[in-house]
Amino acid sequence: MKTNTYLLRAIALLASAAAALATSSIATADSAAAQVYTLTPSTHGNPEGVASDGHAFYVGATGDGTIYRGTLGDPTVEELDVDGDTGGDR
Repeated sequence: MKTNTYLLRAIALLASAAAALATSSIATADSAAAQVYTLTPSTHGNPEGVASDGHAFYVGATGDGTIYRGTLGDPTVEELDVDGDTGGDR
């Protein structure tokens, strides 16, 4: 009977610790605003994988392998041409 009491106390302690950790993670996530980027055009499938060269970031599409190029200051991410530019003034 004494073993069951220790086991129940240990489970209660672990559950309390897990709840405390989950609550602190949620509070941390709420303090940072999410940035949303729009793939233009967005007809090539879901985005997958991100790479950066220090000036721009690149995202691949799962549908046909299209590569998009974007910058942190611009919420629109454009399709990368085979020449390596997006057609804009970047």
